[in-house]
Formats: sequence, C-alpha cells, structure tokens
Amino acid sequence: MNQLSLLSLIMEHGPISRTGLARLSRLSKPTVSAQVQSLIQKGLVSATGLGESGRRGGKKPTHLEFNAKYGCLAVGEIDSLETRLAVTDLKGTIITHTEFVTQTELGAESIIERLQQRLGKLLATSVGTEKLCLIAVAAPGRVDVDRGVVLEAGNIFDWKSVAVSDALASAFKAPVLVDNCVNLAALAEMNYGVAKGVDDFVLVHHDTGIGCGVVMGGRLHRGSNWCAGEIAHFIFDLNEARKDWMPRGYLEMQVGADRVCERARRAHALHELAPRSGNGSGELAALFRAWKRGHAPSRQIVDELVLQLGLAIAHVAATYDPSLIVLQGEIFPWLFEEIEPVVKRAVPWLPRLALSGLGKDAALRGAIVAAQAQAHEEIARAMSEGAVHLKKQDDRSNYQFSRLRFALGNVGSRAS
Repeated sequence: MNQLSLLSLIMEHGPISRTGLARLSRLSKPTVSAQVQSLIQKGLVSATGLGESGRRGGKKPTHLEFNAKYGCLAVGEIDSLETRLAVTDLKGTIITHTEFVTQTELGAESIIERLQQRLGKLLATSVGTEKLCLIAVAAPGRVDVDRGVVLEAGNIFDWKSVAVSDALASAFKAPVLVDNCVNLAALAEMNYGVAKGVDDFVLVHHDTGIGCGVVMGGRLHRGSNWCAGEIAHFIFDLNEARKDWMPRGYLEMQVGADRVCERARRAHALHELAPRSGNGSGELAALFRAWKRGHAPSRQIVDELVLQLGLAIAHVAATYDPSLIVLQGEIFPWLFEEIEPVVKRAVPWLPRLALSGLGKDAALRGAIVAAQAQAHEEIARAMSEGAVHLKKQDDRSNYQFSRLRFALGNVGSRAS
C-alpha cells in the first residue's frame, strides 16, 4: 500500500525527492527510502539526477521519476480512410507510428488482420518496447467497451459483432481496450483541447459519419446500449419518419460527408475539379468555395446542411444541457458562423460553441490517454496483489483508477 501511494505521488509530482515524498505522503523518511528502493528495483521508478540544495546547503537530493520505459503502449484508430497506429512509452510519448489505407470494402476480418500484421512489425522495429503493457483501439460504430466488441458500424463499414479485443489479445497476449472513435476524441479534448477543465461537454464529430462524445460530470457517458450521442438517427422530417433508415440513420444519410458530395455532384455544384477521396475532403472544400462565391446550387445544398446540423446541435444542447459543445470536422470552420444562430433560435440558453483544434489525430490521441490510464491501473492491480480494491468494469470503462494519477492530469474523470 505504501509503494502504491508513493508511486502515485511520483507519477503526479515527479521529478521529486525522497524528502518531498515523505512530506506529501506523511510517511517516515526511512519508510519512503525503503519503498522507493523497491520501486527502483522493480523498474517502475528511476533516479533522474540531482536537485538543488536547500537554503542551508548540504547534499543535493536525488530526484525520482516514474520510469516511462517500464513498458510500452500500442494504440490505433480505424478510420474510414486510414488506419493509424503508434507505439508509445507509458507517458504517451510516441516512439514510432505508421498508417495504411483502410479499404473498408475488404471487410472487418481483413482490416483487423492487417492491423495485427502492421502492429506486429511496428513493435518488432521499435527500440525499448519489449514489454507491451496494453493495446487501445479507437473503432467505428457502437462499441461494447466491456467486451471490446464493435456491435455495429452501420455506414461504409457495415460491421456487426466484430470482436476486436479478442483478436488482438490473442495475437499479442496483452490487455486490449476498444472504444468508439468519437468517445476517444472527446477524451483527447478533455485532456489537450478546448474542453480541458470542463466537466460537462459534448463533442459533435462530422465526417462520413456523424456522432457525439458525451462527457457528464467529468466522465464519458455511453448509455445503457453503448449508444449515447448516436445522433445519426435523429429524424427532422416527419414525412420521412415512417421509413427504415437503418443502419446509418436519417441524419447521417442527409449530412454525412459522402452524401453531401454525392448531392453536390448530382447538382453540378462543384465548379472546380476536386480530387475525390473516401470522405470527399477535396470535394467538400470545392463545394464551400462555390457557396462562398454565391453559386446557387451550392447555396441550396449548404443552406440545408446548416439547418440539419444546427437542429442536431440544438437537440444535443436541449438533451444534455452541456456548458460547451465542441465541433470537430472539416465542415465546421466553414459553417460555424452560419450554424450558431440556427442553434440559438432553437435553444435560447445556447451553450458555448467552440471549434476543435486537435485535427484528424484526435481519436488516436484519446486512445493514448485511455491506454495510459488503463495501463497504470493494471500496474496498480499487479502491485496491490488484492490489497487495493479497485472499482471494476464501470470504472474501467471510464479509464479511472482510484489511486493512480499522472502528469497529464485527471484522465477519464476529473474526480479520479
């Protein structure tokens, strides 16, 4: 218990001296010295150099830090265009990374197999990554975090009951954490982005799919069916309400990036020749440039898009009453000033709207945060040998651990 407490303090306050640890922990100096020596022998703590002498001079204290090279983490994001992979140390510093074209048409089994192969090569060529502590994957669709299963990803993936965790755990003999891409992007926003320090916010993500990551009371909220924030299924046209919009949902069929580009091509709204990509990135930019120039077909498409997105965000504001809504996706910088008044007309108590600044790697960065927290919990569990009763699946799903905190701050829960 003393070792666990001291390791927590070193993670949070390091580099720190033994005297500093004694002061913070209220343990005796001999106890601190003995326990720190044990942590050093286990490889969890390293002496990093000498600090400054006190006002009276004397011997300089040795500074201690958590040994980020005790093991490594592997993280990945399965996106509609690219699958991105990285290997990091236990502080989240990226050691090496790679990416490959996802090729969604090949199906789930092929994509997971390629992910395994690329990750294996990445680990084999990474220096100092002998001990793989944990794998974290940002996956598309509705994800059962407890089991690491993609229950369904209904847009271009067309996945059902894909056991991502089992496949990777079997291949690499390491714990595996799998969560929805947008949830992990929200986790990144909470730690690095505009939502840092905010207890209640919603991240609205737009790409080929549309969805929300919901944070309430500093914790990710996923719902009883792992589908909190699945706004793709909002229906705003009553004439369309009787139709079966599964699996993508009505809203996503209207505002998904691929659908917007299809509509623009049919209306000959793209004046400029734009390169086609899987989510229509170049075509979207061309559409918005044509809209800015006053091109009538483009204006009609964008006006409908603004109205649909504005209503969706208003519904989110009315449902969750967050203090902040973060907008993430290529379209939002173009449409931010158009969307805000639509939302305000629908909900007079308009929460603060802000653009995400994290870019396309937000979900991968969130996976790193989640992997760190879970890996530290695994270390705590191994050290405690049953003496520390950590909370079980509900807290694991929120990347919390009752004793450990580290330099990034409160991960997954500001109350951790």
